[in-house]
Amino acid sequence: MGVLRRWINEAGLEAEDLLFPAERGGPLASSEYKSVWSQARQAVLSSGEVRAHLGERVSSLRDSCLDRWLEAGVPAWGVAEWGGVSASWIALRYPHRFRLEDIELDWDHLEEILRLPDVPER
Repeated sequence: MGVLRRWINEAGLEAEDLLFPAERGGPLASSEYKSVWSQARQAVLSSGEVRAHLGERVSSLRDSCLDRWLEAGVPAWGVAEWGGVSASWIALRYPHRFRLEDIELDWDHLEEILRLPDVPER
């Protein structure tokens, strides 16, 4: 992370600037970064890991990071904002992070607030 922060500071990048712009300054085409991603995988992974499709999708890194943030207790809305996705997407993608095993529910209170009103007989 320190290397990236130093590079951003040295380049004088602002919050809205792209980290890795295309030649003409716009966003990279997916074909460009997928090619580089494939080369990086070949360089750092064993042939077995490459054949097992480890990290094949660029989004695998983001997904792993989002899952770790949720596991660490970061609120879902924060994870969604940082990851550039919606909170509902987070809930659908990571339902195992929203189990209520450690939460005690007041079932009597829940029943009370969900109770339908009595309807008088005619």
